[in-house]
Amino acid sequence: MKSLIRIPGRDELIASLVAIILPLLIIMFSTLFVIKKSAETNIQKSIENSIELFGRYASILVLSIEQQRELSNLIRDYKNSIGLNTIAIISEETQGDLAFLKKRRYIIYPGSEKENKLLSSEDKGDKKIFDLISRTDQKNLSALLRDDSVVHYVRRIDKGDKTFYVYLSERLFTSNKLSIPLLNSLIASCLSIIIFGIGLFFFYNFRHAFGLIAIISFVLYSLSGKEVIKRWNASIIKDDIIELSLIIDFNKNKKLNITPEEIHKIAPIKVISKIAPSNIIPHSESSLINQIIRTYKDHDARYLYILPFSRAPYEAIRVDIPIKKLLEEGIGRYYLVLLFSSIVGLLIYILYAIGFVETLVNNLIKYSYAYGYIAPAIISTLILIFIPFISGITLSFFEHDHGEYTFVGIDNYIKILTSEGRSFFEPLSFYYTFLVTILWTAANLIIHVTVGLSLALILKNPLLKLREVYRVLLILPWAIPNYITALIWKGMFHKQFGIINELIGYFGIEEISWFSSFSTAFAANLITNSWLGFPFMMVISLGALQSIPQDIYEAADIEGASKWQKFWKITLPLLKPALFPAIILGSIWTFNMFNIIYLVSGGEPSGATDILIVEAYRWAFERGERYGYAAAYSTIIFLILLGYSLVTNKYSKATESIYR
Repeated sequence: MKSLIRIPGRDELIASLVAIILPLLIIMFSTLFVIKKSAETNIQKSIENSIELFGRYASILVLSIEQQRELSNLIRDYKNSIGLNTIAIISEETQGDLAFLKKRRYIIYPGSEKENKLLSSEDKGDKKIFDLISRTDQKNLSALLRDDSVVHYVRRIDKGDKTFYVYLSERLFTSNKLSIPLLNSLIASCLSIIIFGIGLFFFYNFRHAFGLIAIISFVLYSLSGKEVIKRWNASIIKDDIIELSLIIDFNKNKKLNITPEEIHKIAPIKVISKIAPSNIIPHSESSLINQIIRTYKDHDARYLYILPFSRAPYEAIRVDIPIKKLLEEGIGRYYLVLLFSSIVGLLIYILYAIGFVETLVNNLIKYSYAYGYIAPAIISTLILIFIPFISGITLSFFEHDHGEYTFVGIDNYIKILTSEGRSFFEPLSFYYTFLVTILWTAANLIIHVTVGLSLALILKNPLLKLREVYRVLLILPWAIPNYITALIWKGMFHKQFGIINELIGYFGIEEISWFSSFSTAFAANLITNSWLGFPFMMVISLGALQSIPQDIYEAADIEGASKWQKFWKITLPLLKPALFPAIILGSIWTFNMFNIIYLVSGGEPSGATDILIVEAYRWAFERGERYGYAAAYSTIIFLILLGYSLVTNKYSKATESIYR
């Protein structure tokens, strides 16, 4: 009986393992990375929320208690009750209006020898407190700092004519919950490999269908990662509930004259209500998280939470804040990473299905010594070009705000293409800047090609004396770094001290304020870049001219062709293979010529002469650190240049041989 098992060859087996394992690894580790970052972010937010809540309640204690001894005892009990790492009350002793005359003293510092001592600028810990205090004022009452896995928090308290500060710190802890998602992913990946193996060994003709089923099954499993993120997001609400319950219980046990309404004002959870005993759920972390998830599903993630927090049998808390956004935070980013990694994984498998992977594996084994030589170049290209390129595109789907990144999808692209409500001809409009960029590129190319080709034709003349000297002198503008040339020309265009205005003054022309209008600022940029760009076209044209066989010109002379006819019928067509790629390359360089625009005109007047690449820079570093917006700008620039290169190369046929 013929065996149903087919044993693949070595190359095919290696290619098959690569084709199934590599996509699974890419999908698994990319999604686990997002889950890990989500866990770290949630831990950080939870600690920051708790330290903010505890600090606000401590400030209420300072305002409510007049006797320092009573306040000191309360703060000590409060620290032990809520389990804070560090809490201290600092008084400000003012000896004048100047900041350096203000001294701060620890009046309450449970468990520390610094109590009743002045803060010292020489102490490392006190320096952080000084830094936080400097960030507070009567409008910004609190400041928070993360340093060395510790969260530091200071809140300002103005009590009459005295100023106090509450200082709290708490350590960031790491999550050990990633082991379960990792184990589940490993099990799911093993099952996917088994599915593929069944197709490879038992149903060889349908192996690719089994492979696609295996990858798609793993992708569908990976969708469950959103539930892990939801549960960790729900844990933030759970922590808020438990921490608020600790404060309420402490307040009741001490029988303080602080009303629940005062506590509700400082808490992220707003309403206290009475509920029936049947609605009480046992007080535990897991039950709270389950109830949050269940209520999220039952009530479309709006309000209506009934969650117990206190030891009192009938007292509970109702969350009156919409938590849909909170529970789903990070899921959009997870979906994007899963989509991208799935596409990459499927592309790898498709390459295997068409035989590319097997051929590659065979070549790697057969020509391993050759690939060893080019491996450094491949690795360098991957690290220096492809990884930053992919990171930039990924960043374009996020919005940056004070160190926090929020997934916004294609919102940055929509804002750019709609110019955020600006008029079409306004300098900050994308379309205005795009038109300026096109004008800038076209004008420069015309000058570069015209001047460069003209000089090349002159230098080609064998009767010209000192040709080598002229060549060296004409290449110098290209050899000098362009930022140095840009700064020199900027000085030359200075209204009062620039040599340009000095020269035109000899002809009776009034001095020009070069950067006060669009036309003159654009002209200054154009002159500077023309000086930098024509040597490149000259060198390319000169090399191409010297490669044209002289017998073609001799034949044209015999036929009686004029110099103009020889130029149009012989020289230009034979220059095409060298000149057109140079024009395409030069246009891309000019399109992205950042240094000249930024250093010469600086975009003046009012950003009117900025081009797209300069706008991308300004959005990233000069207009609120909008890194995602700038990354989207850069991606659009890349797509424009990619389309331009493909179209020009197709219709100019610049890469085809003229002699074919």
